[in-house]
Amino acid sequence: MRIDDIAIRFALKQEILNRYSSISQFATESGLPRSTLSLIFRKKDPKPISFDHLVKITLALGYPEDHFFGLYIQEYFTKENFNRSRIEKVLQRCGELGLNHHLKHAIERLEDNAYYIPIIFVIAEELNTKQKSEAALLLYQWIVSVKTEVSQVLISTCHYRIFRLGISLDNDLNLELLYRFLPYRSRLPIHLSLDAAINAVNILYDQKRFEELWICAEELIKDCVHLFGTRDSPNFKAIAHYESKLDRHPVVYYGRAYLAKQCCLEGWKKYKEAQTYCENYGQLQWFDDGSKLAQLEIKKFVIFAQANVWNFELLQGNMTVLSSYVAFLEEHPEELIPGLITIVESANMFNFAIDHFLERFEHRLYDLLENPDGYYTEIARRNNLSFLLYHLAIYHFNAGQVPKSLNTAIKCWKMSQTVNNQQHFRLLASLTAFYNMYDDSTN
Repeated sequence: MRIDDIAIRFALKQEILNRYSSISQFATESGLPRSTLSLIFRKKDPKPISFDHLVKITLALGYPEDHFFGLYIQEYFTKENFNRSRIEKVLQRCGELGLNHHLKHAIERLEDNAYYIPIIFVIAEELNTKQKSEAALLLYQWIVSVKTEVSQVLISTCHYRIFRLGISLDNDLNLELLYRFLPYRSRLPIHLSLDAAINAVNILYDQKRFEELWICAEELIKDCVHLFGTRDSPNFKAIAHYESKLDRHPVVYYGRAYLAKQCCLEGWKKYKEAQTYCENYGQLQWFDDGSKLAQLEIKKFVIFAQANVWNFELLQGNMTVLSSYVAFLEEHPEELIPGLITIVESANMFNFAIDHFLERFEHRLYDLLENPDGYYTEIARRNNLSFLLYHLAIYHFNAGQVPKSLNTAIKCWKMSQTVNNQQHFRLLASLTAFYNMYDDSTN
């Protein structure tokens, strides 16, 4: 018998006999069944060590639970010793404990055995639910790397999980992950396809890729109308069915789809047409199923709609709404940064002063950035603040406050670096023309 075949059993027996006079004494003092230990350590035809027994013996010896995991994987993760229960327990526990080096070693030894792929997928899903992201990611990546026949739905789901787990504060990396994933979206179950669409909408909006965002939003609207109906013909049964399956309440997908189309029209400066979409997502009370979650999400869309009614009035030059809008922002501080973007952009377009408003709000911007209880994600808050600082740099320059403009542009540059947003870098590069002209005029 080769040494690696007996390594785990040999190591355990040596540890026991170093501390106890016999296996029997260890059984007595540890509470482990003597008969089980006898079968494990007999010389001829020893019984395989179950994972549960390995853990019990290890803890009885006073070692951390994972002390012998490496030897255990080395012996039992071989073609001759593959066992479904053992594989499930080892991978699950390694993932839960964050022992990703052991997890990686174990799955590498499984090679391309298609039989174990559904088993490993279930474990990955459980670990993902428990927020053991790195461990789950290792398993999903192993599944998509196997060179054998696998269900396309399962493979597509793994690609979606890899995409979701990879999303970070790095805008360009997020876009790269999205493009890698998109070919698989059509094969996803509908509830995952809806979740994927929301993430795609966020990433495409952050990068101001309005043509792609428009297509994605239209697909999302089509799916939502098909599933959930319309205000005149709602499908309450489907709303109730998918509420437990989706990451968000169904109203979010419906409202965000129309909001995304509005963002595209705003990006194309079609403000009057964009304004008509406020009603689409501002009157979603028909989704109200009595739950606090539904009511909370519906209320958010009402706030978005009210804010955007004023936004588009400002962007079309109607400054009479400014005081009302500022009062609204005071009541809804989560909307302050997005609202200020519109106010400053409008001031730049129509050449009006807003210094008295900025004095009330500028000192609060970075506090809002760190708001952990807001409904905007961290990357959205950082992107919004970066975009606001860009417009502020232009405003201060137009007001003749060049040093303040430069200081604001530097802040924008630093904020853009934290989210690696190339769109913002390109905008900042365009500001150099202002500063070059200023230098020429002062020389």
